[in-house]
Amino acid sequence: MQVSKEASPQLLKFCGQIIEKCVSDKGQKKSNEDMLDLASKLMEDLNDTFHRLTYENIQKAFHQGARLEDDRMAIIPQTWIAWIKIYKAKLGVQSNKDFQEKQAIQIEYNSANTDRSADHKEYVLNVVVAKYEEWLNFKEPQSRFGNPFKLSGVKMQYEWFETNGFINITPEDAATLRRKVRGSIKHDNGSSTTLKYKIDNACREHLISELYAELKEGKVNLREQAIEILNEKT
Repeated sequence: MQVSKEASPQLLKFCGQIIEKCVSDKGQKKSNEDMLDLASKLMEDLNDTFHRLTYENIQKAFHQGARLEDDRMAIIPQTWIAWIKIYKAKLGVQSNKDFQEKQAIQIEYNSANTDRSADHKEYVLNVVVAKYEEWLNFKEPQSRFGNPFKLSGVKMQYEWFETNGFINITPEDAATLRRKVRGSIKHDNGSSTTLKYKIDNACREHLISELYAELKEGKVNLREQAIEILNEKT
């Protein structure tokens, strides 16, 4: 449930409970008058600045903020604004990560359920080849906040490279790679299907990245080779 922009008795009560718990966690004591004043100020800040966050978000922000190892001991607006902003930034990073993962899964699903017979040439040149050419021209951002190069449609690209002899890996090497990748992926609370998808995709990305490096080192014109392969199949 979002906080919303409007003051309400429910929100004021919530703010009072948050302040009371925070004061207790910090081992402090305040008068009822001071507690009510702080609750009113917190409600104003939530209405004005953080109305898109949920009640749960605010609870977690205070819970984590009260345990920060810093000198912000006083429970005042400057303190909780800092706590909420820190939590909001973490929330944004996680939301973006979740979105990218769902988007990647959707891309793979759409690709696997698409009949490419009518536009196979366009797919190879505009996705497989174009992605490699994009990688050749990619420059790692100087800022640590920049996004690294991202592969897309990994499963379909891998299948094309493998089918046409660009990628060859023995069952033994594949099993070794899979064990290494599995060890680097956290076994979180996701389903076994999601975990398998992550491992399979990570293995494919690893092999495609290695192929990219080999093609670049060998100065291979992938577009020319792809056109030659496509022409042979028509």
